[in-house]
Amino acid sequence: MVTFSETPGRYGPGVLAGEHTDAICAELWYSAEAIAELRECGVLWSETPAG
Repeated sequence: MVTFSETPGRYGPGVLAGEHTDAICAELWYSAEAIAELRECGVLWSETPAG
């Protein structure tokens, strides 16, 4: 645990592996169809939330 004197702490769950993959691919001009195809081929993968 780290304590900063000037910046308030923020506690909570971390991000899941691959959670932002679709958003990053979209920023790189991949279409939704291309992203879906990459997922289907196993090139892209994201963790699913527990629950």
